[in-house]
Amino acid sequence: MRKFLTLFTMLMISGVLAFSQDRVVTGTIVDNTSTPIARASVQVKGTSIGTITDDNGTFSLRVPATANSLNISTIGYLNQTTAIPSSGGMIIQLESNPASLEVVVITAQGLKSSVKSQGVAQTQLNAEQLTNSQPTNVASALSGKVAGLQVSAVSSGVNPSYRLVLRGMRSLL
Repeated sequence: MRKFLTLFTMLMISGVLAFSQDRVVTGTIVDNTSTPIARASVQVKGTSIGTITDDNGTFSLRVPATANSLNISTIGYLNQTTAIPSSGGMIIQLESNPASLEVVVITAQGLKSSVKSQGVAQTQLNAEQLTNSQPTNVASALSGKVAGLQVSAVSSGVNPSYRLVLRGMRSLL
């Protein structure tokens, strides 16, 4: 019985030691105006351990004791590697990436190109332009806002159906 208790005690102590090797790192990711950056990727350098920031730009991550730096990346900002402090929270400031501000146009068959290389006019709509008139659905919101788009009501009633024809093509797909 004494051997069993000794073995049990040793197993419990080794389990506690195994968990004590990890530590929790917390912090906030902000831009150069101290605005929190939501959905930024935070990863321990050289491992697959990582998380993303919440809507307030904060994160909490359990890292191994051997970890010494974090890789932070998100769209529109330069990737950054920062050292993990021994204690306390981190405030990491990311710099915006001017190269990521280029507009990409998706053309037929998924081909990508820039706006400058297109020989035709494009219509760009943002969410404010679509919801400004408080439409009941997307089809009625597009009416009169896209060049060459014909919006026809097929049925009426509570939930009407619309047919969208773009420059004579019978399908948007």
